[in-house]
Amino acid sequence: MQKSIILFFVFAAILTTLNACKKDKYLESEALIVNVYGDCGYAIYMDFNVFQPRNLPDSLFIDSLPVIISYKLLDRLPECYGVLPIKDMMHLRTIERKL
Repeated sequence: MQKSIILFFVFAAILTTLNACKKDKYLESEALIVNVYGDCGYAIYMDFNVFQPRNLPDSLFIDSLPVIISYKLLDRLPECYGVLPIKDMMHLRTIERKL
């Protein structure tokens, strides 16, 4: 009986540790909002690549606007195309204008 209780707690501790390791990590970076024309409209230019943001606010649709973003890349291909090649999709956690 005691052995099964100890095994239960060990198993619970292992599951808790594994779930803690799966947390999504967001990265921060400086970027530019750029108009890529085509059906994408506005995208994020960062590190010599263009990304399709999944949740870019309409109020920031300003070409060449410098911003600071907190983001994570998604395991999805872009859903649109423009004059610049779109590399990947991203989810923005925060975005603010760079002063």
